[in-house]
Amino acid sequence: MSSLLPPAQQREDQPEAVCHAMHYTAVFGTIEQFAPAVWPLAVDQNVPYAGRVTVVADESAGTGNLAADLFPASTPSVDWYHATPHLADAAPRRTHPLKDLLIKDEAWNIIAALHQADLAHHAAYFEAHRSRIV
Repeated sequence: MSSLLPPAQQREDQPEAVCHAMHYTAVFGTIEQFAPAVWPLAVDQNVPYAGRVTVVADESAGTGNLAADLFPASTPSVDWYHATPHLADAAPRRTHPLKDLLIKDEAWNIIAALHQADLAHHAAYFEAHRSRIV
């Protein structure tokens, strides 16, 4: 059973979380090749006219710039999935405790731990995106 609720609040008869009306596109190539594919999908889903839009992307892949160009009023976010590889690169033996901090929304503690371990160059990613990590 998959649930978004804490174990104490879960019930056996509770339905699993389901995503409805999900739309996506993919391109095997560069960010420049991806941009022309994502815009028609966004227009089809009325994204340019939405009141509030959040774009979840891995900023290091260039998708953050694409989102800013295509959706300038959107709120940029970096999700847990895209942030964790940066932890593995920074501290392969300490990844699990740092992932726990990430899931608790404690990017500042990750930054401090990386600085204490003389890994300031890895801390730069989290410093640049700390307000966007969700």
